[in-house]
Amino acid sequence: MLKLLSTQLTPPFLLAVAWFLTALTTPVQADQPVPSSVQPLLNNFASTFRPPRGDAPRRTVPAGSRDESRCSGDNTSIRPLMPESNYGLTVEDHPVLWMEMPSTRAQAVLLVFQTESGDEHSRTQIPIPEATDQGIVQFQLPETVAGLLPVQNYRWSLSILCEGYLNPSDPFFSGWIKQVDHSPAVAQTLANASVVEQVAILQKTGHWYDIVPLILQNQDTFSGMDAL
Repeated sequence: MLKLLSTQLTPPFLLAVAWFLTALTTPVQADQPVPSSVQPLLNNFASTFRPPRGDAPRRTVPAGSRDESRCSGDNTSIRPLMPESNYGLTVEDHPVLWMEMPSTRAQAVLLVFQTESGDEHSRTQIPIPEATDQGIVQFQLPETVAGLLPVQNYRWSLSILCEGYLNPSDPFFSGWIKQVDHSPAVAQTLANASVVEQVAILQKTGHWYDIVPLILQNQDTFSGMDAL
């Protein structure tokens, strides 16, 4: 699984950015696929991510518990953008999940959220959108359903509907999430921080699900850095 960034701008962080910049500047032959510019950075950012202490779920499960590799006939793997802890916070009550899904013949996924006690919060079938150039797609809890209640752990599960309906052999992924707003002090600091500083702050507060879109939406900022 994917891994993250240190709470400070420490050597692991510098190494991650150096790797990222190297990937961007390495020549690519015309007959070779262009490498993903964001994956090395995300992989390194996730490596030192530590989930928030205290009210973590009593038990977590692996992010993929069925055949993660593919629907029958696909030739690419599917996996969520998640740290090893498989748990993180978000400020969004309708959060977004990010999946590495370069190509698949499946047309939709089933997204389910459950409370820690096992009560179902929502169950939604969502069409699979077009992937980014890096082969990443996003799935959001629809605004048409109730948002997550704050400061409660929810287990999300996402099934790839290979045949258009739920099948036990379909690729299946799950993780844990909690909606937690920033304190006024942290919110003010974020408002005045650079993108790189925001990522470091979000790592420190445990807001994994808000780090991923920040990195994906600001690739030009990271690629343009000469040094930290």
